[in-house]
Amino acid sequence: MSPWRQSAWRPCSRCCPAFAVVKLVGAAYLLWLGVRMLRPAADEQGEQQVRSAPGHWLSAARRGVMTNLLNPKALLFCSVLLPQFIDPAQGQVTGQFALLGLALVVTGMLFDLIYATTGDWIGRRLQRHAGAQRAQQWLFGSLLIGFALRLAWVQQG
Repeated sequence: MSPWRQSAWRPCSRCCPAFAVVKLVGAAYLLWLGVRMLRPAADEQGEQQVRSAPGHWLSAARRGVMTNLLNPKALLFCSVLLPQFIDPAQGQVTGQFALLGLALVVTGMLFDLIYATTGDWIGRRLQRHAGAQRAQQWLFGSLLIGFALRLAWVQQG
């Protein structure tokens, strides 16, 4: 580990005994995810039916909107980022905030649309090739297990 990273983690690992607990819980979670990816799905047909159920996209959209509305990080980010671009001398501050917020939302929606469309395209391609799906599961499952082991055994400071 680089000296910078060691010095960054040193205060937390020395003064917070809870750090070790959080680290091990995180490692256990990554291990669980990795093992789960390596195991074959119990009911792949049932999973496919859930994905293609009518109204499923609407439910996913509703969950996404609620996640974004209830996400304090997004609100904090906007409350820190946007004010530096507001100039009271240029007119109504509320209008400037609204315009910047709208630009942020539209940009985010465009990015999410491109991301989702690309993911759907890749997913449809992978659905046709069971070997590619299995290779992907093994690759990412193994990576998650490797990250879990590294996290569990990394020594700080």
